[in-house]
Amino acid sequence: MADLGDLRARIDRIDGELVKLLAERADVAARIGERKREAGESPLDAGRERELLERLSREDRGNLPLDRLLAIFREILSASRAVQGEWYTAADSPRKPERTSMTTRALEPIRSEIRTLQPYVPGKPVEELERELDISDAIKLASNENPFGPSPLAIQAMSEAIRGVNRYPDGSSFYLREALARFWKVPFEQTAAGAGSNDLIDILCRIHLSPGDEAVMSHPAFVMFAVAVHVAGGKLVRVPGRDMFHDPPAMLAAINERTRLVYFSNPDNPTGTRVTRRELDDYFRRVPDHVLTILDEAYFEYVTDPEYPDGLDYLRQGKRVAVLRTFSKIYSLAGLRVGYGFFSPELASLVHRVRLPFNVTSVAQAAARASLEDKDQVVRSRSLNEAAKQFLNAELPKLGLTLTPTWANFVLARFPGSAVEAAQKLERLGVIIRPLTSFGLPPEYARISAGTQPELTRLVDGLRRVL
Repeated sequence: MADLGDLRARIDRIDGELVKLLAERADVAARIGERKREAGESPLDAGRERELLERLSREDRGNLPLDRLLAIFREILSASRAVQGEWYTAADSPRKPERTSMTTRALEPIRSEIRTLQPYVPGKPVEELERELDISDAIKLASNENPFGPSPLAIQAMSEAIRGVNRYPDGSSFYLREALARFWKVPFEQTAAGAGSNDLIDILCRIHLSPGDEAVMSHPAFVMFAVAVHVAGGKLVRVPGRDMFHDPPAMLAAINERTRLVYFSNPDNPTGTRVTRRELDDYFRRVPDHVLTILDEAYFEYVTDPEYPDGLDYLRQGKRVAVLRTFSKIYSLAGLRVGYGFFSPELASLVHRVRLPFNVTSVAQAAARASLEDKDQVVRSRSLNEAAKQFLNAELPKLGLTLTPTWANFVLARFPGSAVEAAQKLERLGVIIRPLTSFGLPPEYARISAGTQPELTRLVDGLRRVL
């Protein structure tokens, strides 16, 4: 067995080799930047960076966890972009520019939790895939979007509201909140709106978390909560789920005196699973009073299960809870970014102090208010979603995929091999699905949205070709 001194010497040699390799990589990156400058191209190639990260997820990494490997390479990619960008700001000479007082600012210390932050990686846009492969008619089944479109009432409201976009929107979203309070029978002063429910997640983390404070979430679950916790300076505690379901007793066991937040995504993203009313009833009987529980119910309108709880019941019972919802999913307003939440009056007041002014656009407010008036939108979208899930549950297992039970508008599929490789092959056929390595899942897993029947037929045809 090697002694400690030998092991440290070995580490020193490895570090020296790493420095040489990184220096060589930086030199190549700089040359690439020069070629891009000559061609008038951007130094950022998001598609290539995504492919690199997905390829790395398949490499033999020994004892190095996948999330740490990806974090290291995101830092390397960030450095490469900076090197390539320097060539853009330099004169035509290929020399590296002299460092000035302005360029040295980039080297000033920043918070460690920001430096190591793993950014959210969205699903690939259709436009990006079509541009990369020079194709048309690509379809996207990657981002849990409602493929059936917004309500005609919302479309009409948007067309009218757009005439006033030269003016700032109603800063407090007064009329939207008034409509929400009336629709859900919640006092107006307990409501808030945000630029998607993500906005409200971020606000709640900034309100409650100081350095050293803890926040508990299931794993896997919606990764934007993890991002918001790190940005706020808190410590994230991930509790492994049970067969892709939240484990509320284990989440309770993870709570201590430093815990400030516990987060449930119900139904969950990326698994589609749900927490039952019985489980949440027991949780709220036992959770300490110093903890705020966040119930993120982005997909709740899709659920018909009688065992599924309504988060507003716990708010009405006086529990320390924030209930978050969105117009992005069943109301099909994802491109407008409008979410909303219900809180105690005291917490709602704090949310309004912290949120940015004019955080919801006037067009989004108008579309959301109109959507609430269209009861058929929910019924129609829910019915079509159920039909799509039935099709996926019938067809995908025939191809060797294993599906997790879902209560949302997508399925979590385990592929017989690498879902990352299958997704790359599908993209060449113009079909986009979502591998989930960025959510911390193994490369065998992908998320597939419940699309239209023509889209799903094309998906299945594509899977038959690539599997």
